[in-house]
Amino acid sequence: MTNPFLHCIIIERSKTILWKSTMARPRKNINICKLAEEAGVSHMTVSRVLNNRAGVSEAVRSKIQKLQEKYNYKTNYQTPVRSKIAMVIVEHQLSDYYNRILSGVMRCIQGKNVEVAMVWGQSGPEELLQQIRDMQCSAVIFPEGRKYDNLCSSLLKSNLPVILLDIQATLPKIGYIDNDSYVGSCEAAQYLLDQGHRNIGYMIHGSRLGGNHPQRVAGYKDTLKAAGIKVENNWIQAVNELEIELGIPYWDSVPYAIDRLFEKLPGMTALMLVDDNLALRAIGALQRKGYKIPEDISVVGFDNHTNSGDWFPSLTTVHHQLDEAGFKAAEALTHAINNPGNWDLPRIVLPTNLIVRDSVCKCNKK
Repeated sequence: MTNPFLHCIIIERSKTILWKSTMARPRKNINICKLAEEAGVSHMTVSRVLNNRAGVSEAVRSKIQKLQEKYNYKTNYQTPVRSKIAMVIVEHQLSDYYNRILSGVMRCIQGKNVEVAMVWGQSGPEELLQQIRDMQCSAVIFPEGRKYDNLCSSLLKSNLPVILLDIQATLPKIGYIDNDSYVGSCEAAQYLLDQGHRNIGYMIHGSRLGGNHPQRVAGYKDTLKAAGIKVENNWIQAVNELEIELGIPYWDSVPYAIDRLFEKLPGMTALMLVDDNLALRAIGALQRKGYKIPEDISVVGFDNHTNSGDWFPSLTTVHHQLDEAGFKAAEALTHAINNPGNWDLPRIVLPTNLIVRDSVCKCNKK
């Protein structure tokens, strides 16, 4: 998905993409030279910190930032300086997941003196922090926050405001915006039960669940249990088990994972997928095997992919408010940037809801 209103600059050296979308006047009784004198550093070092440039140790940076907060010192430029929010990614080509988050971020910062920098996240804490400093970013958004939870302690020391998406942070001062995957999965499973389905399989990416995927699986199991249906472990199939067993590419393993699930659950009339990307692959594999959807088997995904309403059949799925998560993250971080030392980041869980489309019908098997 592309966002036609975005203006981008690609910087090959740092593998970073910038999307562009004020600071108050300084107090007259303090200036950069006085900050440097009190901090015991050169005025150039203070300048680098105020401009979020690299080349300053985190200890010295923290000392100068505390003085900046103490005197409520804000830079004053004849040309307004744009603040930058880093959005950390692990994909060279943005998926629907990242695009929807980015859409929310851009909707928030449009018309404001803020830009968002896409920073490559496949690196260790020090290298990632260096990239963020090199790009002069003042705050960080981590989509797929589960992949970066181990970096948070290092980022806390940097005094950068940080928000994780789709995971609940455990460290103080780290904000998060999660989604209620458990309730969404319960609603999806209950809808299948209401349509008369009892033999409902579930497919996941890997046997080690990350982020809020455990809540999605738990919602499925608990809802069936409440209906008097005991979910056997073999009703849940991980695609990567077939990838490892057969030694073939991951997505090529999906048809074999479906075969394995039918072997374990011969009377399966409905299939729930942990996300829509997997649901799309499963629909294609089932159709190539000659199954009609939903007449032979009903399919439910999770996330409400931007194009899921256009698939054939259109996908019944759970709406995941990625756009709203991006908007709220950018809103909170913009406030934090404009109010250094005087901010509290949100720690919230956004609701989910079932989107009923054409991939589910009443069970016609006894």
